[in-house]
Amino acid sequence: MSMHGNASRKNHSPTYKAWANMRKRCNTPSCVQYKYYGGKGITICQTWDDFAVFLADMGQRPDGMTLDRIDTAKGYSKDNCRWANQTMQVRNRSNTRYVEALGQRMPIAEWAEKTGLTYDTILLRLRRGLTEHDAVTLPKRAW
Repeated sequence: MSMHGNASRKNHSPTYKAWANMRKRCNTPSCVQYKYYGGKGITICQTWDDFAVFLADMGQRPDGMTLDRIDTAKGYSKDNCRWANQTMQVRNRSNTRYVEALGQRMPIAEWAEKTGLTYDTILLRLRRGLTEHDAVTLPKRAW
């Protein structure tokens, strides 16, 4: 095992794999995912070239979590990354549609959970010209 206990010649910890995969997506043009990361200008902060620094900044990867950029337009850094579950990851895609109402800004999927409306109902209301507030606050049959 290496000094940080996350890699040996044959075995790599989930945290080390997340770090290595991040680097591959951003730095290796032959990587299938490169076009979505390095090819779009997504970079990695220079200090994270050292796995030990990445580990100190992020801690061990919790079970069921993956590395996520909070702002998908920005690169990988301590201030823009977190460990996220699958639901958080899906809702944090660059094409996620957000709605602001009642002093909160959330993805449509979260509004659907919170209000009991379906995702499609909220989206249809927005497409028909309702305000974001009305799209998520009006009763199911009120419009």
